[in-house]
Amino acid sequence: MPSLTSPPTDPVQTVLANDLDLNFQLPDPADEQVSEGTFLQQLETAWQVCDRFDLQTDIWRGRIVRAVRDREKRVGNGRGNGRFSTGLKTGRSAKAKPTR
Repeated sequence: MPSLTSPPTDPVQTVLANDLDLNFQLPDPADEQVSEGTFLQQLETAWQVCDRFDLQTDIWRGRIVRAVRDREKRVGNGRGNGRFSTGLKTGRSAKAKPTR
């Protein structure tokens, strides 16, 4: 029997439709049955997941910016005055996380 829903055609929706599970259980700080070592290990594991996700996000943002730069060099005047570059310089750059 065919599926009644069609697969998403938007690339972002396709990625989001996949089972990307970023949910994890943080230990209950009030649970005295959890040892200090187990508590800290669970927090460290969750922290590592977040760090890995941040790294992948930074990598993809770099690839996006490089693709825009290369495209604008090829078809524009080479000064980065395109719509996407302008958006990066104004609104999107304000959302960038501060350097560490």
